[in-house]
Amino acid sequence: MIGSLRGVLLEVHAGFCLLEVGGVGHVVRSAPGTLSRLTAGNECFLYIHDVVREDARELFGFLERGELELFERLLGVNGVGPKVALTLLSAGS
Repeated sequence: MIGSLRGVLLEVHAGFCLLEVGGVGHVVRSAPGTLSRLTAGNECFLYIHDVVREDARELFGFLERGELELFERLLGVNGVGPKVALTLLSAGS
């Protein structure tokens, strides 16, 4: 499991960013509020929630530990998956 990543932010897009760590580019999904605070070309540190499924692996990134903890609590709600949890995080401050 990946707990955090530090590297150079290559690109910022709607819904995700591309973070290069040790020569490997990682697609990291984040809430719009998080992505708006990121700038391509800068070094970046993100707390990571790593989702491994049978058919995919996704990384979800957060600038603050509290955001990550809230995201993980939302995942504990029946019927709430990672994408819904991100949507809920982006709805409030």
